[in-house]
Amino acid sequence: MDLPVEANLWGETTFEEKGREAVASPMLLSAYDLWVANLRGRTLPSRADFDPVDMPKLLPHIILVDVENPGPRLRVRLSGTNVVNVFGGDYTGQYLDEIDFGDARQKILHDYMFAVDAKRPLFSDHKFRRLSGTYLNIERVILPLSDNDDSVNILMAVLSFFKA
Repeated sequence: MDLPVEANLWGETTFEEKGREAVASPMLLSAYDLWVANLRGRTLPSRADFDPVDMPKLLPHIILVDVENPGPRLRVRLSGTNVVNVFGGDYTGQYLDEIDFGDARQKILHDYMFAVDAKRPLFSDHKFRRLSGTYLNIERVILPLSDNDDSVNILMAVLSFFKA
């Protein structure tokens, strides 16, 4: 399932999606392929379809986000150890709309909400400035999950970091 490359305007943030064929990280492709394998004829896999034992190399790079309704609001359920180390903090338990992402806030919120609304994965690229002033490139896939095969109740994001 290849995703189309699209460009949309949302607020003041330009949203650029890239297709699977443009993904550089084998880890992200592995996560996406696992998501596709877990569809099993459904529209969306569920969180229960993903056993941590089957994906040990992905775990440090995962962010699980609960989709809470009404709203919806997005709350970080879990941040992998590599994500915590790179960002310099653990956002577990916090709502995405309350985290200071600087000028990237609208893009980040948009990307996660896009996966909720579209009910399909989203591949994207970002640049992140660390407190030290150095930059990292982030390649990310956001994978929507559903307990009822209709509404998205969890997002599983996998992040791959590269020096800029």
